[in-house]
Amino acid sequence: MWITNELALSPLFRVRTELLPLEERSRISYERTKAVVQLYSLTIDDILQATPRYWELFTDPILGMDNAVGILVNIQYNMTAGTLARYATERPDIAHMLDRVLNYELSGQYLMSEVAHGTNAIQMKTTATLMPDGSFELHTPSPDEAKFMPPTAPCGIPVVSVVFARLIVHNEDWGIKCFVITLSDGVQMNPGVECKVLPQRGGAHPVKHALTYFNHARIPASALLSKFDKAADPRDSYFNDITGVIRGGLCLGMMAVGAMHIVSFIGAEYSRRRHVIDASTRLPRPIISFSTQYIPVLTAVAQTLVFNAYAREAVNLFGIAARNGHIFRQHFISSLLKTGAVRMAQANSLELGERCGTQGIMEINQLSVIHGDLRGGAIADGDILTTSIRFAVEVLIGRMKPPATLYPDNILSRHEQYMIEELRGIIQSGTSHRDPSVEKQILPFCEPLMAAITYRMAYDAAMGDRLDSRIIDMFVASAVKLDPAWYAEKGGIPRMKQAQMQEAAACALLPDLPSFVEQLEAKDYITAPMISNEEWNGVRAGLLLLEERSRISYERIKAVIQLYNLTADDILEASSRYWELLYAPERPDVAKILKRVLSGQYLMTEIGHGTDAIRMGTTAILKPNGSFDLHTPSSSEAKFMLPSAPCGIPVISIVFPRFIVKDEDWGIKCFMVYLSDGVQMFPGLECEVLAQRAHPIKHAALTYFNHARIPASALLSRLDKSDDPRDSYFNDITAIAQTLVFDSYAREAVNLFDIAALNGDVPKQHFVSVVFKTSGGHRQFRLNLENDMKRKASWKPTKYPCFMEISEGPESPTVIFRLPQPSVYIFNSTPGPINIQRVGYTGFAMDVLLGRIKPPATLYPTIERRILPFCQPLIEAISYRMDYDAAMGHQVRSRIIDMFMASIIKLDPAWYAEKGRISRLKQMEMAEAAAHALYPDLPNLLEQLNAQEYVTAPMLSTEEWDGFDSLKTLRHGIDSAGPHWLHKPCFSAENTTKQLFQNLYLFWGLSGIHAASATLKRLLSPPGQPPRRLTHPISVTGYASLFFLTVHYLTHRYYPTLDVLPIDSLGPAELDYEFVKAGLRTWPIRSWLLYGGLVLYPMMHIVDGSALVRAAWVQEGRIFASFLKKQYSRRKRLVLALGGVVLPVLAGVYTLANEPSMTFASMTTRYLSVFQSSFAYRL
Repeated sequence: MWITNELALSPLFRVRTELLPLEERSRISYERTKAVVQLYSLTIDDILQATPRYWELFTDPILGMDNAVGILVNIQYNMTAGTLARYATERPDIAHMLDRVLNYELSGQYLMSEVAHGTNAIQMKTTATLMPDGSFELHTPSPDEAKFMPPTAPCGIPVVSVVFARLIVHNEDWGIKCFVITLSDGVQMNPGVECKVLPQRGGAHPVKHALTYFNHARIPASALLSKFDKAADPRDSYFNDITGVIRGGLCLGMMAVGAMHIVSFIGAEYSRRRHVIDASTRLPRPIISFSTQYIPVLTAVAQTLVFNAYAREAVNLFGIAARNGHIFRQHFISSLLKTGAVRMAQANSLELGERCGTQGIMEINQLSVIHGDLRGGAIADGDILTTSIRFAVEVLIGRMKPPATLYPDNILSRHEQYMIEELRGIIQSGTSHRDPSVEKQILPFCEPLMAAITYRMAYDAAMGDRLDSRIIDMFVASAVKLDPAWYAEKGGIPRMKQAQMQEAAACALLPDLPSFVEQLEAKDYITAPMISNEEWNGVRAGLLLLEERSRISYERIKAVIQLYNLTADDILEASSRYWELLYAPERPDVAKILKRVLSGQYLMTEIGHGTDAIRMGTTAILKPNGSFDLHTPSSSEAKFMLPSAPCGIPVISIVFPRFIVKDEDWGIKCFMVYLSDGVQMFPGLECEVLAQRAHPIKHAALTYFNHARIPASALLSRLDKSDDPRDSYFNDITAIAQTLVFDSYAREAVNLFDIAALNGDVPKQHFVSVVFKTSGGHRQFRLNLENDMKRKASWKPTKYPCFMEISEGPESPTVIFRLPQPSVYIFNSTPGPINIQRVGYTGFAMDVLLGRIKPPATLYPTIERRILPFCQPLIEAISYRMDYDAAMGHQVRSRIIDMFMASIIKLDPAWYAEKGRISRLKQMEMAEAAAHALYPDLPNLLEQLNAQEYVTAPMLSTEEWDGFDSLKTLRHGIDSAGPHWLHKPCFSAENTTKQLFQNLYLFWGLSGIHAASATLKRLLSPPGQPPRRLTHPISVTGYASLFFLTVHYLTHRYYPTLDVLPIDSLGPAELDYEFVKAGLRTWPIRSWLLYGGLVLYPMMHIVDGSALVRAAWVQEGRIFASFLKKQYSRRKRLVLALGGVVLPVLAGVYTLANEPSMTFASMTTRYLSVFQSSFAYRL
């Protein structure tokens, strides 16, 4: 149970930020960060000693709800506070700054990595030059040396940063040193500091990552944190200064464990909730009952619980290393946890996201965005691959020893030890570990070695915590699957035995899945609406249309269509020009829509049935006049995903509903329906656009029919009751088969697809499309086949050796696994159930394996459990063999084919080790040799991709990156007002005059002239024209206004800027509501008098002064006489002023006075010191 449960259920964490603009999402993330920081309220001792409360924060799942919070907290505590804490005991100024960082009064950043150097930060070029007066000049020599990624843009509170730069003393490089500087006051950047906010990361929670530049920025001598000397060993000095990164890596690993809690819970709950109709029993069946569903779900749950135990053990080992002063061992322990936790969390979020179907890719359902967050986590605070190479080599050469195990005979421990010995043998075969011939063999195994050590240590921790043995068995089975070739070749566990281990462990766990899900304690942190019908129906109320980027995509589509100018014959006959269009490597969002634009929209899939569309519930009822009533019976039958929203041109759609004639179901029929005129939906139709996933298009739309009347001509299918509804359905989804082919980019598929089409074999078309879509997801290159569009091949056995075979398994003798010829392809559907999320893979794999034969009922469950996990690999095996055949037939260069074969072998290494007699090391040698042969021709291969014109990524060249000028530069005083939310409106006297006070020359200049002229007039008036008496209302209110304005300016603008303790120069962003509330709460009477006088006397002065101006200029007819004839008495003018201005402003002050304090005690102390600096509050 975490302390943030209530906070996770609060509106702050429940608001649907996916539908909000970037600036608003950023503001909410900072508010969430502040709330988490205040709740944990860590102290300096927590940071220095790394207390249990400190580590608890980084396993808290609330950081996974919004990874922007996790990033900000990690930078704040580990990087900034962790660095400052090392110097706070000896420097009071740093201790004071650290206290403000811990209270989140300052936003802490950590500027180390540079654009041109990345994780090789020790090569940085930013300089800090010692000046004659003892200060330093911080400078970025070129755009390539800009500090990269930390979100340094103004965020509403002052921003300080730990900065690493090369210390230059008398033109001599003294090495990399650590500084701390202020970047902004929360509203604008400081002089000499510039910031460019980068575009957002794809598919992750938005963080305003930035490029930060220093333009000869002057910083005081006190900014230097490191020793002012030239280090004897610059490398050791540098690593000693970046201990924050080391601890940050461990925290990222723990945050990944927290994310695993959320991912596992969502996957399990969705799988338990979602039901399909069992094809054999015709009864509802939860998809969790399929082995392809419960195995990944239970794997994720088991890994989460095991890594919970391992995280605690890693913290213990990290603390021991810290107490012994072993910085490198701390880094080693940190890297181990991060490697294992992040990689497992990535795999689980990706796998369970796919297992949740279309809903799994939506941002609002958390899984896809968590996966995007983890991609960033894998790189931050030490790239996993880089640190794995470093420490794996340290282990192999004996400089670093992994923690000892208590279970040396366990299979995971044997795996670890064998890998170490095996790789040490390779090193010993060369001159050293830096030998190029050794390096190319060792490097690919470095991360797997670190992973092997991690999984063994996780097993040890789980055993030490006495976790349920079934959980441990499930974890071991999942770890075996991560290096199946070793366990098949050296561990004595054949491929089929590995699958049996996993299936047996999952079956033992499945009955108790609900109790294990409860142990995750993640329910309060789930915002994914797909886990329940209530949540899903509730989120629909907040759906919005995202217009502009979608409009641009439609404009691009129009341009492409006009360029190709396809005819109806091109589409009907699928001409070569038609296929050429769909090969164009355009943006994914454009291509996705383009495939539908050729035939309008295509509404088939429903939210409640997913790819099991043949179970759809939408109905088309035949009416007496021959028309049809098209209706969506419930929200779960809404048509899902197609971009059916108005797009500027009329939208027409192919729609599949159940055809109802006199209350009898005549099967699924095909209709053509107009959805909109391009501006609004037609009567009876509704469309809701969901939050986005990758490229923003109005893609994830829900389309509803509310008794929409459509004419008889809308029916495209035959008006009859089909003898075989399933065959009729297959004939109507030809376009789906085409769509799958479009995605594969494999031209040989066109030939096979065309042949099947000429023969009228629609299921065969579907099978070909599924096979090639499968290969499209894993292909390593595009075949260079320019002139084969006209080639027509016959469906015949291949003349080339079978590239991949599926071996017969002794545990299932009734099932055919061997695949010697294409003639075994059987295209009729199986009567047995198929996995709903992998209908394309599993359904046809079952057809291939079983044909028309239905197994005996008693054997069916066993066969299903054993076969389903192999269905997708079987289809992949077919597709890769056909890829090989096509490449050979088109005489693709042998080196390309060798590289392709080596890459495919790595997809099923256990079979090739066990049956193909290609050992693990031999597989790696094949891949390295093929790559070495291809590498010299890489430029030519890139040219053959013909993709250069379609690439917009600026990172590909220095010129593109330097020309990336679309980013707004934030610098001091120019274009640096920060986002709009930094300027918060407030009904208080302080804020109503804020804008006036900010322009000193305008306000105080005019006020000074007015007051001086009145005083001089009184002093210099001739005897015949005596001045107005001092007791006159306009004189009293004028001099009173001058008094109150002066006190207010000193208290709210001058004194806060004093650079003395404890005020410490409050910035404008810190002078918000809380400053006003502090004065009202501590000195209520005098604060009310001062704020009241500030508003009342100037308004009375304006009322009386305007009357004098009117009398002098208007009534004498000098100006505006015709416009301002109506007069009001002084009493009425005062009433209007009081009611329209004074009372509303004082009502705002009253509201603030009754609000609770929302600031830290240290900030309140600074506020009160400001007030006490004024004589008005000292009296």
